[in-house]
Amino acid sequence: NAVLLSEDMNANAVQIADLLKDFEQQYPVHKDAFETVARVRLVTLQKAGRFGELEKNVDYIYANYEGEKRLELLKALDQVLVRDIKNLKKQNDTDNLQAAKRTLARLYSDKIERNDFAKDESQGKFKYELAQLYLDVKDYDHAAALYTQLQDGAYSLVSLAGLARIAEVQGDKKKALGYWEEMLQDSQVGDPIWFRGSYEVAVLNVSLGDAQAGCRTARGTRAMINRLGDQGLKKKIQDFVTENCGV
Repeated sequence: NAVLLSEDMNANAVQIADLLKDFEQQYPVHKDAFETVARVRLVTLQKAGRFGELEKNVDYIYANYEGEKRLELLKALDQVLVRDIKNLKKQNDTDNLQAAKRTLARLYSDKIERNDFAKDESQGKFKYELAQLYLDVKDYDHAAALYTQLQDGAYSLVSLAGLARIAEVQGDKKKALGYWEEMLQDSQVGDPIWFRGSYEVAVLNVSLGDAQAGCRTARGTRAMINRLGDQGLKKKIQDFVTENCGV
């Protein structure tokens, strides 16, 4: 039935995924079909938008296949998930989005472990993207480890921002402030990341009881506000000065 339905996999993805659910447990004697079932199920779960089940299917593949077989079963899934994550963000589908990000993070982590990079592929960029995925799915230990690895390269400033966000989420505002201040020291005045860092430093200083330092930073940032293209951040800076610093 699944084979017949797979002639139009897009239209029949849900039916196929349902037919192949727990196939290995239901039909243990048909081991010769397990590999094909795993791949077809993977494809149909993705097409059906069932990313929680897709994540479990990827777990199954990692547990039961190795080497070239595993790579073949998971072929191109990372590229598809990048597209799906963008769509899930637009749809505000939180549960599926988190499952898709966790799955993509696992695929990316595996690629790093295998050191499977083309000559023209930036490992720094790839590691930063993985760190961002870990941050999004609240895997803070793995995110922090990658951000720390990136401190000496092209992604050092944005990685400091990542470490600052982790510190703040974990309730250590002083540590977060230290990361933002370090980032500001090394960033170019007037760059977008400088504006972001200045705003965060101002907010943290005020929340830690040093309104004078916070307002000094915020006013200096506001004086250059016309150079900032991010309208949302521009409004945050302006509102912060108005609410906390008077004029």
